[in-house]
Amino acid sequence: GSYRFARMIEDERRTETLLGGLKHVRTPAEDLPGILAIYGLKPGEERKLADIAWVPPPAPAPFVGAMAKPGRVANATINDFGFRDRRTAYLPKPPGLYRVFVTGGSTAFGSGAESDDATLAAELEKALSPGRRIEVVNTALPAWATTQERLLIEQRLAALAPDRIVMLSGF
Repeated sequence: GSYRFARMIEDERRTETLLGGLKHVRTPAEDLPGILAIYGLKPGEERKLADIAWVPPPAPAPFVGAMAKPGRVANATINDFGFRDRRTAYLPKPPGLYRVFVTGGSTAFGSGAESDDATLAAELEKALSPGRRIEVVNTALPAWATTQERLLIEQRLAALAPDRIVMLSGF
């Protein structure tokens, strides 16, 4: 009964970071050295994986079901819109600014990214920005499907003056 429910909640919380996610899926011990190497860590430094966001806690959201809960999750900054973005306002849109929204699931969100600056959206902004005023906003959430993305575009993003929307979806 209640013990089982409490355990389900605790299991869900453990997936918020890369370390918790690895424990949740019971990653084989022989895979751990390779995972640590990806992050430049040595055996025994597994605890540092707890500083890397995997799945942010959800907050209920109309139409799409859930968005990321605002705040910090390990190394991920979630703004009041539920986006993995340090910006806190999008309107009014400054003249001359080209705005791109990226939607998608865990890859677009940056599950396992070493920082907010290492997500696909941040890398895209860096690559496109030199000499231009471009902002790329990460609106993704792990486990989202194209249905949630379409609803997000229709119900929220269209009102935020996008110039382009990139849907990064798949498995």
